[in-house]
Amino acid sequence: MKVNKLTILITLPLSLICGTILIFSAKYETSFAILSGMFTGLVVSFIVPLVTYFYEKEKLNADTKNNIKSLYINLAFIKKYTGNVLESINTIEVKMLPTKELGSFVNLNDELINNIKAELYDGFCKKSEIAQAYNQLQQFTLKIYNLKNIINDLEIDRLRLEISMKMENHVAVKDYTYAIIVRTAKLHEYQASLLLELENILKMFYGKHWEPIKKIMLEEIDKLVKPKNS
Repeated sequence: MKVNKLTILITLPLSLICGTILIFSAKYETSFAILSGMFTGLVVSFIVPLVTYFYEKEKLNADTKNNIKSLYINLAFIKKYTGNVLESINTIEVKMLPTKELGSFVNLNDELINNIKAELYDGFCKKSEIAQAYNQLQQFTLKIYNLKNIINDLEIDRLRLEISMKMENHVAVKDYTYAIIVRTAKLHEYQASLLLELENILKMFYGKHWEPIKKIMLEEIDKLVKPKNS
């Protein structure tokens, strides 16, 4: 988009200038013929990148909408999953917490983030809603990587808990059990904040169509992630 935008910004004023001069040089046959050729070339040089620019823009918007919708689904799934874990954390052994499963879900975020090319957007109006949406999306993608750090810390605490239990270190067992519960709760809260932020971005892309789409997606997630006691 950036190259085509730059070409448009250069060829448009040149075309206008050349066209204006062409009008006043009609009585000079040689100059008129030369300027006519230049004007035709400039117009073509303007139209081709203009068409390409809007094609790239529509394609980028469509791909971005699909990718951030998939990211929202995965984040909502993890939030629901950790919520169920928190509800049953007193009835299951803490060392059996599914940190590896959570890690695989979080790793999927990386793949989805890599498919989002928000940095490619280069609109003519920097203050438009869609431009702001892409700016917010670039900042948001950086926050996703923090999830992996939380999951890694959770897995480390779980392994330390197992070691402490084998060594019958009751003080350490109590400390790591508490740390795991707290980290799981923080993970759930962080997920909730990320979802709210991503939802605001999605509203910019989907507008009034977002709420019906959201409702369908959350219903499907509810079917996939059943409560532990169900």
